[in-house]
Amino acid sequence: MARSGPAGEGWASRQTLARQRLLRRIVGTDAAPLTVLHGPAGLGKSVLLGAAARRAAGGVVIRISADDDPTTVLDDLPSDAGKARRLILVDDADEATEDALDAVVAYGRAHGARIVVAARRALGTVTSAMMMNGDARVVSTGDMLFTLDEVRALASKYRREIGPDDVAELYRVTDGWPAMVDAALRSPRTGDALTRRRLHELFGRFVREDVIGSIPDAELERLSDAAAIPRFDVPVLATLLNDRFGPDVDAVDVLDRWFGHGWIVHDDLDDHWRFPQPLRDGLLTDLEARHPGRRGKLVTKAVQLLVADGRTTVALPYLVEASLDDVVANVLRERWTDDVAPRGDYVKVRTAHASVTDEMLANDPSLLLLSAVYAMRHPADLPTIELRLAQAADVIDRGSFNGPLLSYHSLSMMLARFHGDLDRAEAMEWSARGYLDTATDEQRHEQVNRISHFTLQVGLTRLAAGRIDEADTAVNSALSTAKNNRAEWYAANAEAALAYTSFLRGELKVAQDAAESALVRARALEQPHANWTDHAQIARGLVELEYGRAWRSREILHDAYEALQIDAEPPAARLAAAWSTLGLLTGDRSAAEQALLLCEAGYATNRLPFNRFLATIARAHARLVQDDPKAALEELARPGDIAGQAHLVHITRARAHLIMGNPLDARRELAGYHDDASLPLTARADVHALAAECALQLGEDASHPFYRMLALLEFTGARRPILQLPLLSDAVVTGRLSPSPTSALVRLGVETAVLARANVDGPPSLTDRETDVLTALSGPETLAAIAKSLYVSGNTLKTVARGLYRKLGVRDRHEAVNVARALGMLPA
Repeated sequence: MARSGPAGEGWASRQTLARQRLLRRIVGTDAAPLTVLHGPAGLGKSVLLGAAARRAAGGVVIRISADDDPTTVLDDLPSDAGKARRLILVDDADEATEDALDAVVAYGRAHGARIVVAARRALGTVTSAMMMNGDARVVSTGDMLFTLDEVRALASKYRREIGPDDVAELYRVTDGWPAMVDAALRSPRTGDALTRRRLHELFGRFVREDVIGSIPDAELERLSDAAAIPRFDVPVLATLLNDRFGPDVDAVDVLDRWFGHGWIVHDDLDDHWRFPQPLRDGLLTDLEARHPGRRGKLVTKAVQLLVADGRTTVALPYLVEASLDDVVANVLRERWTDDVAPRGDYVKVRTAHASVTDEMLANDPSLLLLSAVYAMRHPADLPTIELRLAQAADVIDRGSFNGPLLSYHSLSMMLARFHGDLDRAEAMEWSARGYLDTATDEQRHEQVNRISHFTLQVGLTRLAAGRIDEADTAVNSALSTAKNNRAEWYAANAEAALAYTSFLRGELKVAQDAAESALVRARALEQPHANWTDHAQIARGLVELEYGRAWRSREILHDAYEALQIDAEPPAARLAAAWSTLGLLTGDRSAAEQALLLCEAGYATNRLPFNRFLATIARAHARLVQDDPKAALEELARPGDIAGQAHLVHITRARAHLIMGNPLDARRELAGYHDDASLPLTARADVHALAAECALQLGEDASHPFYRMLALLEFTGARRPILQLPLLSDAVVTGRLSPSPTSALVRLGVETAVLARANVDGPPSLTDRETDVLTALSGPETLAAIAKSLYVSGNTLKTVARGLYRKLGVRDRHEAVNVARALGMLPA
């Protein structure tokens, strides 16, 4: 029967855990006048009512149980009940009539009382209008399930010494269903796992008797069909139900009804629905008992819908869970070139891939190729790659052009480069071109993603040969195709390669943007450390070196080195060239040693012609850092013949001669390059910077090569050519060589001095206020306007600005902005 009394006198229910997040919603300061707790048995609704009674300090609690007539209870309240704020608690309200509940709501409005109702179903008394205007709030099943933190807290309250793995397993098995968690933690331990058979049976019996037992048979049939897959949205649910109940089933109405009974919970992040796991387990048992084999049919239909909608990686786990290995293999075979590989969804299909047995792979070229691709992920599994490609070679159809045949050639080109075998890579390319030439336009359209991947491999093979312009053209073509077809994985690979080829062509801004874009795509694909991100990081590091920012480059190159160690195609020589350039810029012998380690023969890719050439340049740079120019010249005695790259040898030799004090020999090395427009802008800037250093060593006028260098630096934004040469750097800092007053580089001397200092001591550290002021100073506003926008006085702004200028080593606002851009603190 109902009773009233002061707050704090609750039902004699077990108060196991103070769930503050729910109590705030029920009786907190922002609680609604009417709160409904609804959902199946065992969610702790009555426990929450008791906790709400204790929480309602200073008020009168009116309790109405299942056997009471709410109207009679309210009429019989003593008069002194109106002296304090009232809290009306209605437990097990399912049996109460709508009129009786309406009477409770009307009483609450009249007396300013809050009402909390517990029920196993949604109540008609609560309308959408009441929820919209804040008069009512529903706390549903999803809200009342324990979080993982609450499971841990309850285990601690019961003083159960169980490990984090056991807690996580208990949470997974029960899905946080309060009654089940409570029962498991109160059960005696016998040393075995918490999810032992007896508890499983107890949970199953509870769900059968207290939850499923109350569901009408017609509704149970629909629920059981929907339970075939773990998560569903409206189209998928319609597909599951229409199979047996006809096309007239309104899936939206069904979802509303099921949610009203608390049978499903909603995931707001991606707008999907699911059953609490214990309920789903019970429904699947019911489905198998009533209709053996039906689950497989339903899952297959749902997967067909998802695959047709381009959601293959969403569908595959459903097949794996249902143990439909043959269907998994079929989906992977048909969709990996359209959905899985181009989008880089390898992480999401890991379980599906693992479920494909060797027997399934043996005679299926598509699955063998997918297995080879999967083995290229970090860390690379070279033996598996070799095995799968060898198996595919025996079963692939070579009679005419087909998709698996083109993929086989693309992957074989990659494998050849992994082993440093350029001849085989090129042979596989020309073999593939023979098949491509026979393809119809329709076939080309069908295999557009495979062709994009093949084109990228052609570009990377050209790069390995040192044919930079051809590599750049092929990579750009692959990138364009990948973007047009939303093949994000291929686009990220192509952008990483484009970043490097653009740098080699002297296009620093293009290289920087491509590298950043590749890494953004990697993070979006949940592949932040994929086996091509080291290429993007190397390009980023090299661009930072060109801008003269050695401290930023060092961190980036360390990241590239970590990725390189587990790369299927480690770009060791390219990274060595970057480390050696860092050593030249800073005189850091540890960077030189790092470069020498990366040049060793243990990296098979160092046998590729361009990489072998870069390793030679890197070793020569390292010897210069070690103050051994003669050894550097010996390294360059037989550099290898890479078309269009001879200037790198002559520039490095010129550096060696300058270190040896032989400016005339250095000048001879540079002869013929002063007016060579075919060189990248960065290389031409080096030529003129070295020519100016030669003139300074000889005591001659260096202004002519200096001004030619300045014109190039205005295009590239580079500062390395100056910073690497001691006499030239000193002449610029002291003003003996300076740009004209109208030049965009008029503050070059200040920038050079600040960069040189930052490369030794690190960049200046600014406070948040100084950063805000610096950002504002880069705009067009006056100091008065800036002070107003930052809500400071003019004097405070001047004080902060003076401190900022002192840290940057500048005299005024304009120098501060220029230097900050050179340091990378502001956008260029």
